[in-house]
Amino acid sequence: MDNQDRYMRQQMLDLYKDKQDFLASKKVGFIGVGGAGGLSSLLLTLAGVGEIRIADYDKLEVHNLHRQILFTQSNIGQPKVWAAQERLQERNSDCKVVAFEEKIDASNFERFTQGLDLLVDVSDNASSRLTISKLALDHSLDLISGAVSAYTALIAIFSYHDPNFVKKHGCYRCLTNGFPINTKVGITGPIAQNAAAMTAHVALEYLLGNKDHVGKLIKMDLKNIAISKLTLCADPQCPDCSNYRL
Repeated sequence: MDNQDRYMRQQMLDLYKDKQDFLASKKVGFIGVGGAGGLSSLLLTLAGVGEIRIADYDKLEVHNLHRQILFTQSNIGQPKVWAAQERLQERNSDCKVVAFEEKIDASNFERFTQGLDLLVDVSDNASSRLTISKLALDHSLDLISGAVSAYTALIAIFSYHDPNFVKKHGCYRCLTNGFPINTKVGITGPIAQNAAAMTAHVALEYLLGNKDHVGKLIKMDLKNIAISKLTLCADPQCPDCSNYRL
């Protein structure tokens, strides 16, 4: 297949022009391939990112199907991550897709993230998000957090490789004040996919050098169809990142 034709429409955008080889050199990890992680990982695969790593330890249940677009009814009862890997690989054979049927924590974080350029946490495990953020911070690995709760989607870039970012904008714990975002609430397929598409868009722009959204929280109100950007602020007493601001 001629990749010149595959990617020609995105390369009509100035930021993407002549950057296909650059995108092909990038490696991005996704924690979670459900409602938000499925589409966001698919969109980066289709955009020509060179390697996508996906981690998920859940099995597909029937109530997932209304919002998780990588799966079919035949996948019910199967581990999500293997079905997702197959579907992503089918959509772009030039992209390497690596699957981890594991919960990512301190025991396997380095193995999952080794060589990654960007980590995207789009899991619905609210309590583990704080753990993942601290691990990314300790490893100086840039993190995008994408979460959706009812009608509200929240997306933020944490540029953890940059000490000045942490000094000014803090970390994920600063954003939540230590209270996990509740993702176990009502949701529709369109709400989840809006959050996923925005997460993927922000990730691609960041990989290509657009830093306009760094230090911002993108808040999407899908009930009132409104988007706002808020500035992330460091918590001086944050137990996760205060030592990085000394």
